[in-house]
Amino acid sequence: KNLLLLEKKFEYKKIIEIGAGYGDKILNLAKSNLLKPNITYVAADISQNGLDCCQILSQKMGIKLSTIKSSFYEDKDFSKDLFKESIIFTSYSLHYRRSLTLNDLKKFIHAGVKGGVHFEPCSDLYNNIKDDLYKIFAMKYFYINNYLMEIGKAFIQAKDEGIINLSIEENKLGAGLLPHSNIVWHVI
Repeated sequence: KNLLLLEKKFEYKKIIEIGAGYGDKILNLAKSNLLKPNITYVAADISQNGLDCCQILSQKMGIKLSTIKSSFYEDKDFSKDLFKESIIFTSYSLHYRRSLTLNDLKKFIHAGVKGGVHFEPCSDLYNNIKDDLYKIFAMKYFYINNYLMEIGKAFIQAKDEGIINLSIEENKLGAGLLPHSNIVWHVI
């Protein structure tokens, strides 16, 4: 649904899932035929085993898919050839990063990313959870697992600087003690 909304706002040619694992989300998206047929699908992950599984599954499903091994921490990972006219997609993968800053978003945008759709646990938005006990357990779970805090902050800063349009639906129930926020953005 969110990708269709972005498709109505501007043209993009590629969807890159960062943290794709074995590719269940990007492959199902490609298989759904909801988006324009000329979209290129790319799975990016740090695990070569996951990417190998992704390639095998894509071949069995008859889906054309590219894979890239990367954690997107080094400047060399922000290739303009890769990101030109693309959308970044993530689902429960950003909280594994060491950091996510406004500068990281600017690097993606400079490399050609036009927007993104993210389903991510944003601990910095958990203050708005109405159930106090659930909020306490969710935050404790974040700390115990050493997950990245403040994912939402970088997106909000980019919006405040006038770089992106941003929509955040906060704290959707999801994976147990990791409620997620739906983050949808695009470059202004």
